This record gives sequence, structure tokens and C-alpha cells, in this order.
Amino acid sequence: MKTLFILLSLLGSVFVATASDLTDYQLNPQKLAQALASCPQKHPTHVTCDELAQVGTLVNQLVISLQTNPQAYGFSILQLQTMLAEQIAQQRQQPSPQLKQQIAQNQRTLQERLGVIRWLESPKRSR
Repeated sequence: MKTLFILLSLLGSVFVATASDLTDYQLNPQKLAQALASCPQKHPTHVTCDELAQVGTLVNQLVISLQTNPQAYGFSILQLQTMLAEQIAQQRQQPSPQLKQQIAQNQRTLQERLGVIRWLESPKRSR
């Protein structure tokens, strides 16, 4: 849980470029790897190679976390899903801008974690 909060704080600091550009790379590690491989000769608009490298470091930490302890990684996904279900139910009963923001952040974190799994399990991934 401590690692999750550290990663979330680091993710917050990475959003210096256009958030949608960086989020796209965080959710698609294969696209990130391709972009990093072509840096600095060719880098995407609105995102520097340094910003891509920071996102790459965060994604690598998730990959290492998954490979080191798959059960804990899976459990963190289950915890996020449970927390999201509770937050969404609470938001329906008592709408709150802060809760809406927490839900969005937790959904993003969940998608990042699932994106790493999809990438590692993809038959298209070069090994």
C-alpha cells in the first residue's frame, strides 16, 4: 500500500506535459517502449524524452512489482476495484467533487496496473 502511494505521488509529478499524452503512454506500455526507442531522434508532440523516461521508470516499477510478487500485485488490483465500487456507491448517494476526483485517480491507477498485465501477456510483445 505504501508503494502504491509513492507511485501515485510520482505519477502526479510526471504530469508536466499534456496530461492526455502522458496518460496514453502510461496506459499503453508498448507504445511507451516504441516512443522511448525512437527518442531523441523522433519524439511525440508535447512530450519530451525526459518525460517519457520518467513514465518509463514508473511503468518499469510496476512491471518489477508484478514479476516480484504477482499475488500482491493482483491483491492491490482487487483492493482498488473494491475501493472504487465503494466510492462509486457513496458518490451516487452523496455527490462530492473530492470523491469524484478520487474515483478518477483510482480508475487511472487501476488502468495503469491492468495495462502492464495486458502488455506482459500480449502475444505481440517482443521478448
